[in-house]
Amino acid sequence: MSSAPLTSPSPPVSRGLMAVVIGMGVLIVIGTVVLLGVIVHRLSHPASHAATPLASAVSNTSLPVSPGSRLVGATARADGTLAVILARPEGDRLVIWNPATGQISARLSLVP
Repeated sequence: MSSAPLTSPSPPVSRGLMAVVIGMGVLIVIGTVVLLGVIVHRLSHPASHAATPLASAVSNTSLPVSPGSRLVGATARADGTLAVILARPEGDRLVIWNPATGQISARLSLVP
């Protein structure tokens, strides 16, 4: 008996699979470099968020509502308006209100 090592032939490797694996490796390297670049840029150029003086933020604006209405909730929107939910005897209402101008942009009545 000979003591030659038993070797089996290596399985064939698909060229398409090899191309996908190499491509994904390149994308991981590129993504890591971009991510590190963004982090370094943000650390070296911190955004300055200037505080708005409180005196300029205060205004005397009124939202016209019907008698018997009460405020249920309000949410600030990205465009500077407020989404206000009012509970009224006739049914709830959602109002989109611009406090800067005092005008109502939209009204949505929630009727049961």
